[in-house]
Amino acid sequence: MSNASWSSQLASTTVQSSIEIMNHLGEGSFGAVFRAKYKPTSAIVAVKIIPNANDSDTDKMMSEIDILSRCDSPFIVDYMGCFVTPPGKKSE
Repeated sequence: MSNASWSSQLASTTVQSSIEIMNHLGEGSFGAVFRAKYKPTSAIVAVKIIPNANDSDTDKMMSEIDILSRCDSPFIVDYMGCFVTPPGKKSE
């Protein structure tokens, strides 16, 4: 899937306008990972976009988020946050 297609999956126009998707890095659990720039600070970040998550994967994803939020290592990307698009709602 192209960067433009993945970036259209971003739920919030505020978040979307703050992030510039640069290139595809690979596939992670549940979705694709991209190199991106967080425009307010020009920081280079990793963005994981998880399309169409279903209820059975929710617990696994929440566990991954919990682990990432507690990691403090120079070898692991810092967790900054996440957002969710409610089912049936499309990106603006």
